Amino acid sequence: FDKDTQSAKLTYDQISLAYEKIFNRIGVPYLRVEGDTGMMGGSSSHEYHFPAGIGQDSVLWCKKCSKGRNLEIDSEDNTLSCDRSDCEIEETKGIEVGHTFLLGQKYSKVFKANYLGEKGKPEILEMGCYGIGVSRVLAAAAEVLSTETELRWPKSIAPFSVCIIPPKSGSKEEPAGLALMEELYSKLNSIFPDDIIIDDREKMTIGRKLYVSRRTGYSIIIVIGKKSVSPEPTIEIEIPSEEKKMDLTPDQALAFLHNYNNS
Repeated sequence: FDKDTQSAKLTYDQISLAYEKIFNRIGVPYLRVEGDTGMMGGSSSHEYHFPAGIGQDSVLWCKKCSKGRNLEIDSEDNTLSCDRSDCEIEETKGIEVGHTFLLGQKYSKVFKANYLGEKGKPEILEMGCYGIGVSRVLAAAAEVLSTETELRWPKSIAPFSVCIIPPKSGSKEEPAGLALMEELYSKLNSIFPDDIIIDDREKMTIGRKLYVSRRTGYSIIIVIGKKSVSPEPTIEIEIPSEEKKMDLTPDQALAFLHNYNNS
């Protein structure tokens, strides 16, 4: 609630900026478009969409000026008012994950939501309404990023950033490999504090663990296998979202993961 239209618009802009920071941090591509006020009413609304082929909403979007609108506003009008002459407008599907409304006095007037103004008389409050669908963000992120066989999460909401798969129980490389794992875990914990899981299930093969790890959606998978006890020990680093696989020395792995986490 705000005391006047100007203050309500300022609050709206501040919350919209906060939403953009939230969605930027989540790390899934999104579009902020003009929305239909619909049954909610009010003077303005904006929607936040994750572009996805299965999305229920159709939106027009200009790549050049990052401006768009939901076609619900007028499904027969395929034009978009842009700030540039070289606009690149496309129609895409989206999953709505957030919405902001500038409602004015539509509800506060009905419910007599007043405040005492400077002259000591009751004044009607200006109202805004804001929401992010938390569970929908999770589902939509998985839908947008995943493959048909593997979950893919953005780094910000992955169950753990790093999964370490140690040597197979009873293998020749287990003693030296476990020592290397402990050292690696200790150093990685300063880069990914409390964000590392070790798959130490003894009755599963490394291959099975790797398969499960990829399907679970860990951002980074580290495999400590046979090469970890070679004269020049290396470990395998996988970044499933980038289809990237590397054999690195422990020092190289630490340097790479430090840079990757800061990117």
